[in-house]
Amino acid sequence: MRGVSMTLTLIVLAGFYLATKDQPTADSAAPHHAELAKVVEQLPDRLVGTQGEWVVIDRPPVPPAAQQLLRPNALTARVLRNDVLGAQASFIVVQCRDSRDMAGHYPPNCYPAHGWKWQEAPGPSSSVQVALPGKTVTVPYQLYRFRQPGFPRERQIKIFSFFAIPGRGLVPDIGSVRKAAEDYRVRPYGAAQIQVIVDGSVEDAQAVAWFTDLMVASGELALALSRDPLLDNVPSGVE
Repeated sequence: MRGVSMTLTLIVLAGFYLATKDQPTADSAAPHHAELAKVVEQLPDRLVGTQGEWVVIDRPPVPPAAQQLLRPNALTARVLRNDVLGAQASFIVVQCRDSRDMAGHYPPNCYPAHGWKWQEAPGPSSSVQVALPGKTVTVPYQLYRFRQPGFPRERQIKIFSFFAIPGRGLVPDIGSVRKAAEDYRVRPYGAAQIQVIVDGSVEDAQAVAWFTDLMVASGELALALSRDPLLDNVPSGVE
């Protein structure tokens, strides 16, 4: 009887080994993260949109607490100005090696923790069509509205937020990131988040137009962050 139990145990262990031996690990995903770090770091200071250039006018420092929480593989935070449109926006890109590190980092968690209050509850997610050379990309997003009491006036912001998950494409919701964190095949390749922040006084239609233009201006960035590192296929949402 003992011999039978030992045999069954060995069979189970062998099956587990065969099922998992080719699954990605942190080490095997290292080249993927090195490449994405280059993509984010090499994002130029002048991004050409459909109407004029978005030029970096400031690079605000990232709080050490955020760095510690996210453990980012790549991160850039910049304030951009487009003189043709008379537009200004903050553009934040953060990419983590482990998708679990991203699971708690999204506007409903982060902004209230730093003194921002809800201006109104977020509505359903939406999307924009972004025309890139040779392709059209659907970029989903969730729009958040926050306010921060202050003197002499209250500050208001609109945040366009979405995530890029390798092999799963672009998604607007944190739920998709949490599912990716549960998948051992996806987890080592991490996840990324892009936020575009504009002044809350900007009309919604205009804010969406600015967000769309920034997605055009940043080119293949979102696609690079969501491309499947194993299959090298085109993520969903690309026509």
